[in-house]
Amino acid sequence: MASTTQIIPKFTFPHEETYIHDNTDRILTDPVYETVVYPYLSVFASDRGIDNTFVRMDTLKQYETMFGKTNYRKYGQPHLMPRAYLSQENTVCWCMRVMPEDATYANSVLSVWYKEDVENKKFRIKFTVKNITVNSDETVGVEGMTKILSNRRSLIEYAGKTDGAPVDGVYKDEEGYTQVPLLVFTSLGRGVYGQNLRWRIILDEDYEKEYKVKVYRFEIIDVTEGAVVANTHIGSLVSSGKTPKAVLINDVIDEGDASDLTANIHCFEENFEDMYEVYKNFCKKIQENEPSLDITIPDADHFDPLFGMAVKSQRVRVTRPEPFITFTYPLTADVDTNAEDYVAADYTKTDIAVIDSIAGNKFSGGSDGAFAQEDEEKRQAAIDDCYIKAFTGKLDKMILAPRRTEALALHDANYSMPVKMQLARLALARCSAPLYLDTGFTDELGTIDINTLEADFSGLDELLDEFENFNQAWCISVNTHWYYARETSTGKKIKLTSTYYLASTDSEFRQTYGEVATRTNSRAILKGHIKNSVYPAISENEKELKQALYDARINYFEDEGNNTYYRATQSMYVKSDSMLLEEPNVIALFRLKRILEDEFREKRNEITTAKRRREIRDELLEKYSYMVGTYFDSMDIQYKANEYEQRRNITHVYAAVTFPSRSKVTLIEIDVNEKAYEPDLEDE
Repeated sequence: MASTTQIIPKFTFPHEETYIHDNTDRILTDPVYETVVYPYLSVFASDRGIDNTFVRMDTLKQYETMFGKTNYRKYGQPHLMPRAYLSQENTVCWCMRVMPEDATYANSVLSVWYKEDVENKKFRIKFTVKNITVNSDETVGVEGMTKILSNRRSLIEYAGKTDGAPVDGVYKDEEGYTQVPLLVFTSLGRGVYGQNLRWRIILDEDYEKEYKVKVYRFEIIDVTEGAVVANTHIGSLVSSGKTPKAVLINDVIDEGDASDLTANIHCFEENFEDMYEVYKNFCKKIQENEPSLDITIPDADHFDPLFGMAVKSQRVRVTRPEPFITFTYPLTADVDTNAEDYVAADYTKTDIAVIDSIAGNKFSGGSDGAFAQEDEEKRQAAIDDCYIKAFTGKLDKMILAPRRTEALALHDANYSMPVKMQLARLALARCSAPLYLDTGFTDELGTIDINTLEADFSGLDELLDEFENFNQAWCISVNTHWYYARETSTGKKIKLTSTYYLASTDSEFRQTYGEVATRTNSRAILKGHIKNSVYPAISENEKELKQALYDARINYFEDEGNNTYYRATQSMYVKSDSMLLEEPNVIALFRLKRILEDEFREKRNEITTAKRRREIRDELLEKYSYMVGTYFDSMDIQYKANEYEQRRNITHVYAAVTFPSRSKVTLIEIDVNEKAYEPDLEDE
């Protein structure tokens, strides 16, 4: 029978105690919800991709196309976190690749040189390509050029300047050619990786039939692993009113999805228009000299200075050349200078670009800046500095707006302690999702110093003082353990903290059990680790250690043997017995917070009366009645406005909830009783 005296457990961490008297769990059922998209957020360093701005990634393939395959050796665990999220179904991830201020864009600038040869009735055109590097301009200097190359706008502005001394604002060479920069190509993100890119421009008559203006196929080639066409864009060199579609290549790029880009393309439309005016006047001069000639001058959006071909229409079987346009080609060894049709003026030994070259035209000038330092400590310091800037919103302020960069959870990725603290500050400021911090790589031998860990995280207590009016210690979860795993792309052994496991199973868990299910025991068994490589290994008999971890609010996994480790605790960083000590309660609270904010955002500026406020309250209680019994034990919502508030157009929402009780310590009693005397039966 049960003990007649109150049993007081020796330890209070979640566990079981069994008492055997020598005298002879509640199971919560959490709902499975309909499939939704689960959003997350990640900040990392990588070799490639758009930088210092958030971009939404919907698939793992999309992420790898943009940011490359994971490189743990170079960038550590942060680079793996988007993979952790996107390897699960129904997830999206807001991704930011960080880069230092002195990193630069790889680039390539196409200039057009044109000349009026009225006597021979030739409008001569040739092309040159140049790359802008830190050594391009001695008058500006390396530091000045680095500043120009680190900003796309300043790079485009610099590229728009003509070479040489201007004559009436236009540069002409000694042969009488006018030079104008026409196109500048820049890698999507900064870094040396951009020097693996190439570009080429090809006529595309099929699209011309559709667009009815002169358009081209702009191809970006990536030669990192063989020559691959990474992107193809259909665009023009000038805006046009003949089609409702955006055709100017600038607009095509701007209106496209950044997640699908490899490079940016900018056309100096004003230079194109100036060249067209010269060409148009040239045609008029020819016509004045020879009135008998039937010359059809193309419109600006039909003018083709790249290939000299008229727009292909449905009615035209063979595309005709534009009148009088003649190109100057490179004088190569295979050109027969003795041929009858050879015209010396059509060829030059100078560096003439071929815009439709199969090999493409090279990008150059890209650098990783401070991330390229050989000193690993300085390099990591530069990366950490960028992480801190990212988490403070200095790189992209979108991170400070939870609705713009929604995330159901934030995860540490073995960041340094200063970065952890800034991430924690961000989580407190956003107040929209729980933050899971890790304790880094503790001793491989399986020991753990609680005092050291508490000292390491003492910064959290100081940080909370900044939010004294709204203490949110309950939105932070601290988690120990690290383990060895295999990097997907290389198969090499790498070290990961437990937050990687939590991130890689978060969406999966929510979809399977519901977001407020208890994430411990059989629902949270560690996976992906190499056999017997989890540190520290905490066994069932280490009761003093588990109590110390529980008191410090540091969550841990328990070693069940047979290479099985289950999450034993789910505490938030609350040093009291608050109901918000429990992780599911915090998740439920954030859900309610988002619901109420969304509901009442829609009601801004609406007419409000006492009757209407009551109606809205009743509507909300009915709409979210499913949360009672699942998220909460009880829930009440009041929507009111007192006299002070009414006079100032303020309404006031009061929500009150209670949480279900959760079983932590289970007392098991087993009576072993003396068997009652059973007399022998009498023989008949």
